[in-house]
Amino acid sequence: MLWSAALIGTRNMPPQMPITTSTARAGQMNDIVKLTIFVLSKTEYKSRGREIGAVYREYFGRHYPAMTLVEVRGLYDDDCLIEIEGIAVVD
Repeated sequence: MLWSAALIGTRNMPPQMPITTSTARAGQMNDIVKLTIFVLSKTEYKSRGREIGAVYREYFGRHYPAMTLVEVRGLYDDDCLIEIEGIAVVD
């Protein structure tokens, strides 16, 4: 399963939450079984929990796959504050 994500906004964490779309086999958001969330600041992520949660629910609704939060020193794109990796199972 291939998934792609678009960068939304710069230097602002909640708008950078994923717009994730399936690019193969008609996958849906509820096919995602695991998310790994990489952030530059765990403190900022926690302090913006309500905003981030609202963006999350906009895309996932009440679907809650397993999640891991990892604070890292840097991300691939210098303008990113958050990067999300998703694993999906599509029959």
